[in-house]
Amino acid sequence: MSERRLLFLDSLRGFFILYVIWLHAMNGVVFGNNPEALNEAPVWLLIVFAPLAILGTWAPIFAVISGAAHAYVLHGLMVRYQSKHGSGLPVRTFMAGAVATSLFLYALSVLNMAFMHHSMPFNGAFRHTLFTSSLQQGQWVPFDLHLLFYNDALAMVAMNGLLINLILYALWRRNGFKHPSRYMTLIGAGAMGIFLFSPLVHYVLTPWFFHALNGRHYGAAFLLKLIVGPNLSPMPYLAYGLVGALMGICLARRVPETLVRRYGYGLSAMLVAGGAVLLISQGFTPTELVEHPFPLKMHCINLGLMLACCTWLVLHMEYCSEEKRGRMAQRTLWLRRVGLMALTLFCLESFGSIVFSKVYMWVLGIEGSFPRSPLYVVPFLACVLIF
Repeated sequence: MSERRLLFLDSLRGFFILYVIWLHAMNGVVFGNNPEALNEAPVWLLIVFAPLAILGTWAPIFAVISGAAHAYVLHGLMVRYQSKHGSGLPVRTFMAGAVATSLFLYALSVLNMAFMHHSMPFNGAFRHTLFTSSLQQGQWVPFDLHLLFYNDALAMVAMNGLLINLILYALWRRNGFKHPSRYMTLIGAGAMGIFLFSPLVHYVLTPWFFHALNGRHYGAAFLLKLIVGPNLSPMPYLAYGLVGALMGICLARRVPETLVRRYGYGLSAMLVAGGAVLLISQGFTPTELVEHPFPLKMHCINLGLMLACCTWLVLHMEYCSEEKRGRMAQRTLWLRRVGLMALTLFCLESFGSIVFSKVYMWVLGIEGSFPRSPLYVVPFLACVLIF
């Protein structure tokens, strides 16, 4: 089985790393990563950027992308192996890459949270990283150990990749790979279970996590971090990765387009409708955009919209003629090239946006905090993206 690159995954990765640059510049520089600033923000800003604010909660899209990529590649590996050997599963090949990649990404997460991330509120105090925060403050500030117990997007992708590989290994070992309807049903049920029960898990375990962290029981805190640690914990974000894995398997198996359309848009509509009902009944405040964990209503809406977005891209970029696919490949080339630099950009964009803001304010003769006037905010964000 010859595999081809999935254009929609590469394009999504490129688009959202550009969006991360814009979003972190807005949050970290303009608002200083202060959640209360959302309640104090000018009305015009909330109205103009409302659609973008929703996308600002889409960090889990990287879990969807990662899950789809892992499942797609591993499915191809299994097909080639079983066509050659008749049965079985290449354990070393199957898991070695996942373990190495996950450890590498997790190490980058630690470096990012120690040195490069914006200053941020966490565990009752405003915490600072060594390089970026020192530059922003204009003096050396001590690194805060608590930030190593924060799950950023890199930690989320690292843990999701490892767990999804383990789950697929458990489902495909022996003769499991020969029963796609069974293992796809189990993956879907697992995603739903994680999604629905994560609020209960957080309610029980999150207080223990902070109790262990504040009591300097760092071993227990680290173990709990791998389950419920803020901000992008495996509960519930493993469910996003499993949904991505289902998409990757469907693409690898070339499931009929009608089924992709029916289940993709159908499940998306159900999730968004459920989230809308919860939103109407429970209400909404701007600070919920930065809460941990997100309320269930936001998870329903986010996952539903992500699923609709991915379904649309799959239908238009993967289930099409080779001629149309060639045109899409040319049109998205710049995005996919940006996607190749995603890790580098993610690790450096916070520090870079602070450097750029210092130069920007110096040139314009601005002192103190960054002004929140559209005359300053919009050109600054445009300059950061262009740079």
